[in-house]
Amino acid sequence: AAIANGGVMVKPHIVKCLVDADGKVVKEFKPRKIRKVCSARTARRITEMMKWVVEKGTGTAVALPSYPIAGKTGTAYKFMNGHYSKYNYVSSFVGFVPAESPRFVIYVSLDDPRGIYWGGFTAGPVFKEVAKRALAYALVPGVTPDTAVASEPDRRSVPFFNGLTKDQCKWVARRGGLKLKFEGSGTRVVRQSELPGSPVAGTGRRPVKVVLTLGQPEDLASGKGVMPDLRGKTKRQALALLSPLGIHVNFKGEGTVKSQYPPAGRSFSSGAPCELNCDIPLTKVSERPVGGDS
Repeated sequence: AAIANGGVMVKPHIVKCLVDADGKVVKEFKPRKIRKVCSARTARRITEMMKWVVEKGTGTAVALPSYPIAGKTGTAYKFMNGHYSKYNYVSSFVGFVPAESPRFVIYVSLDDPRGIYWGGFTAGPVFKEVAKRALAYALVPGVTPDTAVASEPDRRSVPFFNGLTKDQCKWVARRGGLKLKFEGSGTRVVRQSELPGSPVAGTGRRPVKVVLTLGQPEDLASGKGVMPDLRGKTKRQALALLSPLGIHVNFKGEGTVKSQYPPAGRSFSSGAPCELNCDIPLTKVSERPVGGDS
């Protein structure tokens, strides 16, 4: 909330005013400043980072066409019986909208979601629906077509399925317009027929059919594989793709992956090193303070 308010922590209020029996206002309650958490410049910089999360990062499922959203996904192991569980999660999404002139700060937390458990894909859509209805109720105007950012062309590509369960693969395929065929037996995908990063649409613009071979989790790190295309991925996304393969990752920089070695499509063996060069794509941060009194 402080980031949405330009770095100033404000005590929220529920009751706007007290009225007597005749409807006359007796006393008004206004927001009260508590303290300044960070500078307006820092708040603006964090806002740009949070906007990027929704535009190109782990929170793309939250995006609304006419309202810029600043937010952050969260996926954490649950602490159960004195230790962190490997199979139980708390997924969350927190953000504010519109990003430039916030009207609502919304936090969604899901306790122990099943199937796809990442915060951007579980709590994120809940945030989106709540925000959509709140904005409509408050009659908050959206971005006009003249100022709206033009959407990027459809560049959908075949995802990296290795390490996912059958149900997870089906969910990912539905979102990407893919057809799947499963072979073998096991709990996790250990091999896929189409190279990750290749176009979703095949000849005649028909969806590509991807054949997925199922096996056991230990099979993922036992043999050779094909390096996925990690460009444009966040560090967390890159690790999620590489960790089941037994690859040692060395990050350089912060933000999203801009280049990688070995390159996408090259075969590798378990235990091989991978170097990922990253760079945070931030817009120019204004030196002017956000808000008139911050």
